[in-house]
Amino acid sequence: MRSSLAHLAIALAALLPLSACKTLSTQWSAETGSVINQNHSPIPGAYVVALWKGIQNKSQTPAVNNEQHSCYHIETDLSSKTGMYTIKAWNKPETLNHIDHQSVEILAYKPGYVFEQQVLTAGKSNQTYLSMRKIEKPTRSHSRKERLKYLQKLVANTSCDLNTKGRKKLKAMYQAIVAEGKRIAKTHADKKRLKSLKRWTRFVAK
Repeated sequence: MRSSLAHLAIALAALLPLSACKTLSTQWSAETGSVINQNHSPIPGAYVVALWKGIQNKSQTPAVNNEQHSCYHIETDLSSKTGMYTIKAWNKPETLNHIDHQSVEILAYKPGYVFEQQVLTAGKSNQTYLSMRKIEKPTRSHSRKERLKYLQKLVANTSCDLNTKGRKKLKAMYQAIVAEGKRIAKTHADKKRLKSLKRWTRFVAK
């Protein structure tokens, strides 16, 4: 299961709009930001996910023949009534020193919205904004298909190879994704995509 999710994530991650990456040191300070819509109004109740990623260092992992991308840590939060979120501080343990080119990606999800981009403002405030766009309820066959594909890509991009504690951080968001999928799925083709979506999210319960 892990292997299939990893391959799926590599194949589909590039298709989902994501934030710009930040280069990491061994310490990551807590970061506070805002989730906003296209009119710069706050979006409450959005799931915010920070993904620590990198490439395995072949010199320290001889068994690795080719460069392997790895997602090795995750933090989550739910935006407040004012759209604010906080990503907790984290120190990378020495057991992860074989990961090079480390970066973090931050994205957001809320039913009925599409995540567009992360915006970093310059100056003393150094504020981070996660921009989301509200979409119309998908009623036509094509729009339902595109939304279900978007949800599949979102799951693929956040399917990290984590321990049980790390996986549980994704549980609430994945439950919301599946619930949205259930509301959308009408046709046999829709329900096949929903079945795949359920299968891909099942690993967080293990």
